[in-house]
Amino acid sequence: MDFTATRSEVYAEWGATDLWTISGKYEQVDIDEFDFFDSEGWRLTARRRLWADDHWSVTAGGGFLEGAAIGGFRGCETLGTELNIGAGRSGALFARNYYAGVTYAYRTHEESCEASRVEAVIGYHLTEDSEVILQYWGQRGDPGLSDKVEILSVHRFGPVGIGGGLRTEFGGDFEETSVVFSVSFQK
Repeated sequence: MDFTATRSEVYAEWGATDLWTISGKYEQVDIDEFDFFDSEGWRLTARRRLWADDHWSVTAGGGFLEGAAIGGFRGCETLGTELNIGAGRSGALFARNYYAGVTYAYRTHEESCEASRVEAVIGYHLTEDSEVILQYWGQRGDPGLSDKVEILSVHRFGPVGIGGGLRTEFGGDFEETSVVFSVSFQK
């Protein structure tokens, strides 16, 4: 059976200091045919740089979350916590800037709902104002199995980035194919 849904996400992060970054996310899924599958959730985390050199960095963080932020329908609806650790690299390749990173997160909720999540990203600047971003999300745990990949092309107009791309679920409990539209603001 096929469903049509609209996913809306708002994400913001702020470099509070040279070592600390605060981030927040709100997401909502509205399934057109069946309202009882609709879900929403939020996440608020703080991340600290543990080590860095000219190209590499290692971070760790934690925070609070609730609802679909753990993975959509069948997500954990009660308040929970997240602990994460990540590593990233940036530099130049073929005279253009790139960045890559991977983060592992463990999430647990009051109702004994748990999940492990891996997120990976690779971004490459095609020009000074445009980039291509490839992302992967993998999740294992009580809310179910999920593997998603997304490719996004972003063009910057000053501080505003307009992007478009495709996202697909390829190893989870549901099949999902999405067209992605993004607007980003960068200081």
